[in-house]
Amino acid sequence: MKKRSPQKQKKRLKNLSEKKRIENSKKSKAVKLYPTSRARKIISIVLCVLFILSATLFVAIVHAAKWVTSTYDETTFEQIIFNIVMPLDGVDSTLVTSAVKQIGIPALIALLVSSLVYIPLSIIFGFGITFYQKKKVVNPENGATVAIKTPKFVLRDRWYFRIVRIVCWIIIFLILWNGLKYADKNFGLFEYLRGQFNQSSFIENHYKDPSKTNLTFPEEKRNLIYIFMESTESSFFSKEDGGDFNEGVMKELSEMMKDSENTHFSNTDRLGGAVSTVGATWTMGGMFAQTSGLPLKLPLDYNNMMAVSDTFLSYTDCLGDVLEDAGYNQAIIMGSNGVFGGRTNYYTIHGNQRVYDWYTADDDGIRDSDYVKNYWGLYDKDLYAYAKKVLSDMSSSDEPFALTLLTVDTHFSNGYPCEDCADFKKDENGNYVLSQSGFPIPTKFEYFNKQYSNVYACASKQVYDFVEWLKTQEYYEDTTIIISGDHLTMDAQYSAKLNPGYVRTPVNLFINSAVKAEKTQNRLFSTMDIFPTTLAAMGVKIDGDRLGLGTNLFSDKQTLIEQYGLEYFEAEIGKKSDFYNRMLFAK
Repeated sequence: MKKRSPQKQKKRLKNLSEKKRIENSKKSKAVKLYPTSRARKIISIVLCVLFILSATLFVAIVHAAKWVTSTYDETTFEQIIFNIVMPLDGVDSTLVTSAVKQIGIPALIALLVSSLVYIPLSIIFGFGITFYQKKKVVNPENGATVAIKTPKFVLRDRWYFRIVRIVCWIIIFLILWNGLKYADKNFGLFEYLRGQFNQSSFIENHYKDPSKTNLTFPEEKRNLIYIFMESTESSFFSKEDGGDFNEGVMKELSEMMKDSENTHFSNTDRLGGAVSTVGATWTMGGMFAQTSGLPLKLPLDYNNMMAVSDTFLSYTDCLGDVLEDAGYNQAIIMGSNGVFGGRTNYYTIHGNQRVYDWYTADDDGIRDSDYVKNYWGLYDKDLYAYAKKVLSDMSSSDEPFALTLLTVDTHFSNGYPCEDCADFKKDENGNYVLSQSGFPIPTKFEYFNKQYSNVYACASKQVYDFVEWLKTQEYYEDTTIIISGDHLTMDAQYSAKLNPGYVRTPVNLFINSAVKAEKTQNRLFSTMDIFPTTLAAMGVKIDGDRLGLGTNLFSDKQTLIEQYGLEYFEAEIGKKSDFYNRMLFAK
């Protein structure tokens, strides 16, 4: 082998060294792709989906709580749970629109923002983001110049990205915590949850089963007309009469309640009423309490809660069951869709009652296809016309009858004025004038400068006129009439003017009762006490004067609230009761 000269050897070594240096330099400058694993990718996807769903849900919860508070008044968590599982057919479309705007839109914004923020962070964590560049190289085979894409930069999961992710989760949980605290303050969420985990035997110890109680009807059974007046409470009477308004807005109703020929039970020495306790603060809850003597509660651990609307607490006897066993012909009339809130199922299951509503009104000629509904259905003036028609049929039979009415014009928000009601607005000078509603200027009775007050005034006059009409009917002397508010008004703005210390109570009035009361004033009672009191007013003798958790107010027996105090009573019936759950949900 020919020896290279020292100069050539030195040059060769220099060339080899330079080549190696260049190769090492290229290696050192090469972009390392992001090292990842299948588990890391799965974790990043799961956390991303969980974060976006949590952000959307938590924001929806917060805004839903605020919407409920601004729209409803005196709302409880039991009511919220009930309305979630009950059919919403027939609900006021304006409420749906309002809910979509105030809940749906913020939730949608939360969905978009959380997606834009967290999806890139999740990709960086699980996959890394590689940025590429195009480089021109010469193909050694043919000498052509081609462009190739090579990694230029990889965005890796650094410490600052981890901090951003942690901050995002902290923000989400702060939103949730504030939402839960808001819900607890306004709806009693934590108290409700505590009640679900604290067992009480109070209901079991004090419940009187109607099917096991001796009930003696009079030889000549009395008819019953039961009028549930939507959101009607004693607060709206004048202060002189016991309300909290300087000028009462339901003057005819207050006069009927003060009439010594009638019976009105009050928590004061003037006009007042019953306490709406746990499970009785909305329409179906109030109707259930007054006709069963029980609160309406849905346990969270009930394994088929969605079926409640179908079976509707069919395992306990209510007023309808008692009257059916006694041979009564029963019906209920409501201007709205009867399916809403499970009302049709309840009255069908308990007493096999005929249900007249917005849809049957068409078949019965009460309305035509051009009828302009009040969002819920019939106006009350047409509801009373419907009642007269139904009563004409029911009274023609030899059977005793029981007819229930549920009004709707005074439903929040702001009521629904009919053509007999004044509808005011403010002009440019701030004075109240009749709005351009298309209604004629009413002249039948006094009006007020707020729409809701006018609707209440109109409702008072209408129920008074209906009672006066009943007095002209042949069956009146054998008929007991009950007028009762289903619950307090939920119109937050209207009730905001009330004195915070004023005790709000739904109205109650017993007309043409078969018995006289021992004591009607300064009573402490709940709407559950109306159940046995109704039967007593019909002349039914009740062994022990108690049914459900209710006490016959015509008797001299103490109510459970008078016996134990309101605070203890509400605390105990709000707790979990296996007896209650078995009785109402599983035979």
